[in-house]
Amino acid sequence: MARYSTGPGGLDLGGGATGRLKEYLLIIALAVIIIGSLVVTIMYGSSSDDDKQAASKKMMLKCLECQAESAFDPKLPPPPPVKGQLATHTATFACPKCKRAACALMMTKCPNPKCGKYYLSQTTLHNYQTELMMAAGQDVSKRGSAPPTVCTDCGTDY
Repeated sequence: MARYSTGPGGLDLGGGATGRLKEYLLIIALAVIIIGSLVVTIMYGSSSDDDKQAASKKMMLKCLECQAESAFDPKLPPPPPVKGQLATHTATFACPKCKRAACALMMTKCPNPKCGKYYLSQTTLHNYQTELMMAAGQDVSKRGSAPPTVCTDCGTDY
């Protein structure tokens, strides 16, 4: 039975010399766990592939008006909504090239490691057009479901 004493003995895990041995083993085990967790945190926390991590976090936009493709920094706040603009659930952004508000959609990155290209998903486009039709009061019952997401470059479907 473990007892704690405020006296010079401190933690008493048993009696005599074997109690001290148990204390030392407990302290060593805790130190090994703490040092091991620090090593794992440092190894996996600071990756040497910082460029790859930054590239994987970038977002690509495609403008529906000028067809320009441009990178977007997700750390920047999205542009404020334009007065009188139809509200949609699909994320729309201002085009960095032609500066038109709410006409750029987020592109999808192909999950195939051999391809990895960005493309405007037909699912995203379908959902955006459906939302615009609904906001304008048009009938969308015959529109059908969204097409599958397929990479326009390599044909990967997911």
